[in-house]
Amino acid sequence: MTSADGGPFAVTGNQIVKTAGALDFETKATYNLDVTCTDDLLQTTDTYVVKV
Repeated sequence: MTSADGGPFAVTGNQIVKTAGALDFETKATYNLDVTCTDDLLQTTDTYVVKV
């Protein structure tokens, strides 16, 4: 994961997981997660939005 928008997220294996703490809508209503995948030839980045 290249960016987690300051959130408690991480990539474990092939899954995005919440790593710590509760998500609080009043503190932050959405998180943008930029995930970059690469292999020997190509690279791609997608943004995933988590809405609390």
